[in-house]
Amino acid sequence: MMGRKTYSLFSLVLVLGLVSSSYGVLIADFEGSLDGFYTDTWTEGTVSQSTIGATSGTGSMLCEAPGGWKQVAKTDIRSIREFLGTPGVEITADVTSFAADMTGGWAEVMMVINAQNYDDDGDPSNNIGWNQLNLVAMDRSGVPQAMSWPIPADLSAKIAGSNDGIDWFELLIISNTEDAAGSVGKFYIDNINAVPEPATIALLGMGGLALLRRRR
Repeated sequence: MMGRKTYSLFSLVLVLGLVSSSYGVLIADFEGSLDGFYTDTWTEGTVSQSTIGATSGTGSMLCEAPGGWKQVAKTDIRSIREFLGTPGVEITADVTSFAADMTGGWAEVMMVINAQNYDDDGDPSNNIGWNQLNLVAMDRSGVPQAMSWPIPADLSAKIAGSNDGIDWFELLIISNTEDAAGSVGKFYIDNINAVPEPATIALLGMGGLALLRRRR
């Protein structure tokens, strides 16, 4: 009896691992490049290649910006638009920050999905616009911090209803720090993914485990 329980637990862990790896989509791991992240006249930060805070391989991206709420960098994510329209998906990343690098009293990271508003071409299917996901506080411990930004159900529905004719579909990284004299935002980011939320993974895993049991 004990052996069967152990087998079931092992099977569940295995299935959850397979589900999470199969259903996640890598956005950037910064191995040898910035993986499409860039700055332009709309952004106010700088990004560069680094190794500090790397959690997937040896590369990471250093993000720097003046104090306050600032757009740091962005990347085109049209290639994963359909996946982001799946209910229960979230953006995840590992962020490393150091107290010595930031003089302000607090610091946060936000992700923004910015996509075409249908007014730009008259197609109501592509009415997505500017969508701020949640702010996550940096712990400034110098240790990689796992962060997540769930995509709200209403935004998922908008994305799911869009089509390949959408003019732009971007992910932006925002630095939000105390806007005090001399304050800056500085952090290292790695392993940016789009993944199902844990509850969704668990449901898929339980379904997989049920199939295993039936086969036995």
